[in-house]
Amino acid sequence: MDPLDILESGMVGRRAFLKGSGLVGGALLSTSLFGKAVKQVYGEPIVIPKQARTVEAGLAAFTAKWLAAGPVIVLTRFGRFLSNKVFNVRIADDLRTYNLTLGAAGAAVAPGLNPFANATLVMTEDALTDVLFGDFVGLGAFLAAEAYASRDDMNKAVLLAILFYVFAHVPAGANPDPQLFLDIMQGLLKRGGLPSCAGEPAELQALDDLQKNPTALLLPKATPPPVTRNVAQWVAGLDFSSLPSDAVATAKVQLKSILAAIYAGSQMPPAAKTAAAIDAFHDRAEATVVRPHGGFKTSMRSAALANSVAAQVLEWEDWTFLAHSGASIVPVALAVGQRERRSGKELLTAIVAANELLARAGEFLTDVVHTGNALTIHQLELPLVAGKLLGLGMAELQDALGIACTQPQVTSIVSWTADAKGMLTGWPALVGVTAAQLAAAGVSGRRDILESPLGYFASVSDFAGPEQLSIFDDLPTSPAPSGWRFAAQHFNKRYPTDGFQLTTVHAVVELVTENTIDPAAVSEILVRIPLVMAGSATMFSRESPAALLDKIRSGAAPDWTYITLLFDGYYPVAAAVARKRLSWREYLPSALNDPLIASLLPKIRLVPDLTMGVFGADVKITAGGRTYESFVGCIREDVNGQNSSGSYVGDWTPDDKLATGVGLDALPGDPAPIRSAAQLQTLIQIIDDLENRSVVELVEAL
Repeated sequence: MDPLDILESGMVGRRAFLKGSGLVGGALLSTSLFGKAVKQVYGEPIVIPKQARTVEAGLAAFTAKWLAAGPVIVLTRFGRFLSNKVFNVRIADDLRTYNLTLGAAGAAVAPGLNPFANATLVMTEDALTDVLFGDFVGLGAFLAAEAYASRDDMNKAVLLAILFYVFAHVPAGANPDPQLFLDIMQGLLKRGGLPSCAGEPAELQALDDLQKNPTALLLPKATPPPVTRNVAQWVAGLDFSSLPSDAVATAKVQLKSILAAIYAGSQMPPAAKTAAAIDAFHDRAEATVVRPHGGFKTSMRSAALANSVAAQVLEWEDWTFLAHSGASIVPVALAVGQRERRSGKELLTAIVAANELLARAGEFLTDVVHTGNALTIHQLELPLVAGKLLGLGMAELQDALGIACTQPQVTSIVSWTADAKGMLTGWPALVGVTAAQLAAAGVSGRRDILESPLGYFASVSDFAGPEQLSIFDDLPTSPAPSGWRFAAQHFNKRYPTDGFQLTTVHAVVELVTENTIDPAAVSEILVRIPLVMAGSATMFSRESPAALLDKIRSGAAPDWTYITLLFDGYYPVAAAVARKRLSWREYLPSALNDPLIASLLPKIRLVPDLTMGVFGADVKITAGGRTYESFVGCIREDVNGQNSSGSYVGDWTPDDKLATGVGLDALPGDPAPIRSAAQLQTLIQIIDDLENRSVVELVEAL
C-alpha cells in the first residue's frame, strides 16, 4: 500500500496518531503527514544536489511544509515562540534579507526587511543553506558562531533554526527516500500510532493549559502568588512521615544512580583536576569528597561542589520531568547531612522535597534555549536542601533563597565541550550551601525573589506569565499519592549520554548483543531519531563526526574534550556497535583512539523521524548482507525495564549501575575496580535501609 494511503485509509486513527506525539515535532507530524494535504504539500520525493541548493529554495520548501503544521504548532509547549510571528532572516555579510511570516494556518516568505518583525535571525549563507537542507541542526550554527540573535529574540530564532533542520527531514530524510518513507508509515501502522511513555511531557502543552485553566487567556494576572514564602513554608514543615512510599523508594534509586555517576566521574580528568584543586584549598574538614582511591574531607560547600562536578561530567545523572536533578541535589544533601549528622530519614525527606519542586518548576520554566540540562534552575532547590538539613525555619529558608538567587545562574551551552561543564551543577551546589549558611548567620535575602517580575524565575527563563506560578499551590503534605510527582516523573540513566539518546543507544546495544554482528562488516547504521535528539545530536558537529573526534583526541584544542561526545549523535552509536556496550569506559583515551569506532562514524545516518514520538528511536544495522532492526519507544519502560509502578523488573537495576560505576563489570583492558564487591554490597544495604541509618554511616561506606 502507498504510505500516504495508510494515513488516508483510517487504519491509524487520528487520536491514536496524536497520542504520544512530542513537543513540537510529534504535534507537527499529526497534521503535516495527514491526509491529502501531504501530496499537495510534498508531492513526489525530490533530491536536490548540494551544488544546486540555495537559501531561497530552502525557505520556499520550509514555508510550503508549514502550511499543514501551523494550526498544531500553536498548541505545543513552544508554539508561542513561532505562531503568528514575523522573522527577518538575514544572510551574514550579504545584503540579502527575507521576511518570513508564520501564521496559524499558513506561511509566506518575501524579500526585504520587515521593521515590525518579532525577531531577527542572522546566519552565514553556508550554515543557513546546510540547516535548511538538513545537514545539521540550527542550534549548531549558534554554537559554531555562524548564527546570531539578540537576547530578546533568542528563543524564537533558535527554535526557527531548529525547525529549518527538522522540516528538511520531513517526510523521509533530507534526501527523500521512498523506501524509507514506506518503512516509516508501515512502522507507524504496526505500532498503532506514536509511542506513549510514562513520565514524558505533554505533547500539546498549550491545549492542556487551556483545559486546566480556561479563564487564563481572558483574565491574565499581573500579580504573582507568594511562591518564595509558600515553598519555604512547605519545605520547612515537611517530614518523613509525610512522604509516600514510592517517593522514598525513588529517592533511594536517585542516591544509587548519582553515587554511580560520582564513582565513575571521579575517574575522569575534569573531576580529578577539580578535586585536586579543592584539596589544595585546605578548607575546614566537614564533608567527604569521593575519589577513586580514598576521599578527603573539606568544607561542606566545597565537597558539594567537587562531588557535583564528578556526577555531572559523564552526562550519566538523572532528571525529574524536564530538569536534571540528582547531580545537584544528592551532593548537597550528603555534604550538609554529613556535617550536621542527620538521620537517613532527614536526608531522604530533603531529596524528595527538592525533586518535587524541580518537577513543577521544570514544567513552566522550560523554553527553547533552557531545556534539559540547560534548564539550570538549581538555585531554587539547593538552598532549601542545605537549609532544611541545617535546621532553618521558614523565614530563614526564604532568606536563603533570596541570597542564592541574587545572582541568577544560567548555563552557556557552548561551554559543554570543556572540563568546566561540571560547573553546570557544581556552581549552584556551592552557592546553595553558602546561601543557607549565610541565612543561618542572619543575612537577609529578598523574600519574594522567585516570583517577582524582576526576580529569579523571570531572569532564567522566558515563561508565559504569573498564572503559571500556581503550579506550586498544590504541594502535597501527606503520604496519600495524590499530588506527588517525583516518583512518576523521575528518569534514571542507564547509559552515559545525552538523555534524548538513551533509546537510540539501547536499540544499538540490543542488536549487537542479541545478534552476531561483526562491526568490521557493517555497511550502514540507519538511526531514526526523535525530535528531542534531533535538536541536539549535531549541535557540536558542524564538521563531520570524524573531524569532531579527531579534534578531541588530537589535544590541539584543550577546550574540546570527551564531554562533547556525550551530546554527539554519532560517537555513542559507533562506540556501542564496536564495544557492544556504552559505559563510561567508552570515553577514555583507549576508546577515543580505537580505529574500529572511528571507522564506523561515516557509516551512520541520522534521520529525524516525527513518528518516533517524544523519546523513541529505530535502529537498522546492515552488515554482511543482512539487516538487523530494533525499535525502542520509551526510556523508563523499555530502556530501564520499569513497570507501571516504577519498579525495576527487567535485566538492569540501579544496583547494576553502581557496579558499573565502581568498575565491577570491567572487561580486559578496562581500569581495575575502585571498590570491592563486598564494599558495594555494604553500601547498597545501607541505602536500602536508609530510614534506619544515618548520613554519617552512609558516607563512611562510600
